[in-house]
Amino acid sequence: MKHIAVLCAALLATGVASAQYINMEPGTTLVYTESMATDKDPFTADFTSTVASAETGADGVITVTLNEVHKVPGNELGEIKANEYYTYNPADGLTVHYVLRADDYRDQMVEFMVETLKSQGQYPSESDIAELRKMIKVKGDLKMPLPAETPSEPKIANSSMKLTAGPTSVSMNLWEGKYLGKEGIETPAGKFDDCEKVSYTLKTTSPQGNERTLNTVWYAKGIGIVKQVATDKKGKEISSVVLKEIKK
Repeated sequence: MKHIAVLCAALLATGVASAQYINMEPGTTLVYTESMATDKDPFTADFTSTVASAETGADGVITVTLNEVHKVPGNELGEIKANEYYTYNPADGLTVHYVLRADDYRDQMVEFMVETLKSQGQYPSESDIAELRKMIKVKGDLKMPLPAETPSEPKIANSSMKLTAGPTSVSMNLWEGKYLGKEGIETPAGKFDDCEKVSYTLKTTSPQGNERTLNTVWYAKGIGIVKQVATDKKGKEISSVVLKEIKK
């Protein structure tokens, strides 16, 4: 009887481990190929997303932190490092992908500005960088909730974010989101069955004008994003991200 109990516990643990739409094994690195189809400077480059930690809070919710490293276009030595976050609640099987958090967006903007200055031969001091952080303020998070099973109600709740830097402001809205059901997909990293397919419109409003992109994303259980495609309002592809390799 004891052996049966141990076996059942192991099976249950296996089921829980694969229920979330994110990898929770620290040290695992997901290698992606990103392609930008802009008219001015199209490019294709790989970037990495490494599971840095998976911490369980007092409420039982697990927070997964991933470290992303992107190369700076036109600067072979330049890198932009950013964190990405997911949460997973074993109690109800809900995974939440933070498409963009306020603190992360601010950090990314500061990092991008610093790397841009370096590429121009300017090297800001620590105090300069600290001033940049104070100047840039961001509120709100862009979130993608991913229930264990596709909801009968396909609509996804809207979320928004606003950045201000002096007199300049930028707002981002994730809206018109829909759960599109399960779909298998094949990538260079392998074939993934029963991915949760979602779509949403990302609207950005800035001094330069308004921009809208339609994003379609495939999430695989136990992995996270395996493919993402962004198109403009005319249906022309702007960018794509595809999982290339999984390193453990």
